[in-house]
Amino acid sequence: PAAPVPAAAHPPPSVSALSAASPRRVKPIELVDLEGNVLREFGSGSEAARALQLTPNEVSDAVLGKTATARGLLLRFKYPADRSPVPVRRTSSAPTFAGAPTTGDPEPVPNGAGAGERPPPP
Repeated sequence: PAAPVPAAAHPPPSVSALSAASPRRVKPIELVDLEGNVLREFGSGSEAARALQLTPNEVSDAVLGKTATARGLLLRFKYPADRSPVPVRRTSSAPTFAGAPTTGDPEPVPNGAGAGERPPPP
């Protein structure tokens, strides 16, 4: 008799099947005023984007601290554990955060040399 034909390899799972297997965590977003009072609450970033007529990237950048606001609106994650450290004004292209050591601080200039001048040779 003929040998059984092996079953074809299973096709790779679809993107939607992968998404269903590992659901994304939804993080509620709050719209706040300058004093931190909650003006409105949203179940997710996409819900906030739709309701406030923003792009999802604008919402994401605002809640992650990449921008201070999203078109003038102050947004934050509802739960403090989801929030990023507060970014500090950058002095270089590398991001720095409150409490983190910085590498962009200038060293003191010896012998009273002015800004932008090299100190005299020893």
